[in-house]
Amino acid sequence: MKSTFLVGALLGFILLFYSANLSQVSAQVRAISCGESFIVQVARNGETQEYAVEMEANSRLFVDIETLAAGLEVDGAISAPDGFVIDEINPYNGERIYQTSTDILYQPGSYSVYVRAFTNTGGSYTLNIACLNVENGVVESASKFVKGIVCGSIIESGFTVDDEVDRYYIYLEEDTELRVRAEVDTQNLATLAIEVGITAPSGYEIDEVNPYGGNALTEAQTPILTESGTYRVPILAYTTIGGDYTFYVGCTLPDGSVVSPGDAPPSPDPATPIPQPPNLILPVTFGYPGVVPIDFSGTSRREIIPQLFGVPITSSIPTDGSGITGFSIEAVEGDVMEIDARRSQGNLGIGFVVFAEPNIPVFIAGPVSASTFSTQIELPQDGSYVIGLFRMGELPANAQATVFQITVNLNP
Repeated sequence: MKSTFLVGALLGFILLFYSANLSQVSAQVRAISCGESFIVQVARNGETQEYAVEMEANSRLFVDIETLAAGLEVDGAISAPDGFVIDEINPYNGERIYQTSTDILYQPGSYSVYVRAFTNTGGSYTLNIACLNVENGVVESASKFVKGIVCGSIIESGFTVDDEVDRYYIYLEEDTELRVRAEVDTQNLATLAIEVGITAPSGYEIDEVNPYGGNALTEAQTPILTESGTYRVPILAYTTIGGDYTFYVGCTLPDGSVVSPGDAPPSPDPATPIPQPPNLILPVTFGYPGVVPIDFSGTSRREIIPQLFGVPITSSIPTDGSGITGFSIEAVEGDVMEIDARRSQGNLGIGFVVFAEPNIPVFIAGPVSASTFSTQIELPQDGSYVIGLFRMGELPANAQATVFQITVNLNP
């Protein structure tokens, strides 16, 4: 008992010292948002950045760091608004990818992320921030390791090093059955095996399937679920040099209908509407009927860097028309941009537009009310492009906030 107390006290002192030490060497605090991804340049050994992200109650925060230079390692931590260190990132020789996360956060507020560099030559790293709302399963993610899924999802992904984990999250109603399978690409069978699990909202592990040598398929499933909530599906890599896989999600719904991989996700039950902002219809005095005034100039744009090509990104549009989602991407003349959007919740018509610099529309579509939307566009010039999504069309009587996953590829 006494030794346990002393070890606990010593660990608490170390964590407190660690947090204080990082805080002292941070030059400034940068505010970041869920779903952001950006590259950070490091000039000297011991250089530390501190970031602040606002979190809601009943959410989880994920931080993934990928170093982009040889000889660069990092450590860091996530701390609560009161300064308590929730989790740490520790450097390992030769590691390029670092992952850490919180458990469910019950206290809303500003959470701090510290990253400290160990280097003799400088370099850079990519910081990816993801957030999960555990009440409705919505994921805002720029990380290739944290993704939201729905019944019917098919996702292509891959690993580069051993012990990497892809973390998928799905909201399921009581009396649903979930079936998932991961299929390793045939050319990677000699170098990649994967483990698949399913964990309930309570943390109980429902199923875990270990890989078998040379077997391309790993499948897991649940019995009929006894609780509604957000379920976790982790996929763990056993690999020597990495490899690719395809992930398939299927469900049997409470009414007995089956959603197979590739099917459109079920429409929300009007009797149990999705939580949404107040249904405020903005007056429209000009433009196409049903289209609120659209202005992309002040819209924050999530940069889609090459590491995010082919990675589904979750976002949403509220019913009041105030939500405009923007993405930016660099391309050259002749590139083919592929856009794939999959609706997971809601019933709003969505407009799609692609602008080239300085403000040249190269593609417009809408209102799109289908569950899925795909297109390919040949780009006319070098430079930056903006992909914009916004509410379009008449507002339904039972309007519901719309959540979708968008996947962008260049030259697929």
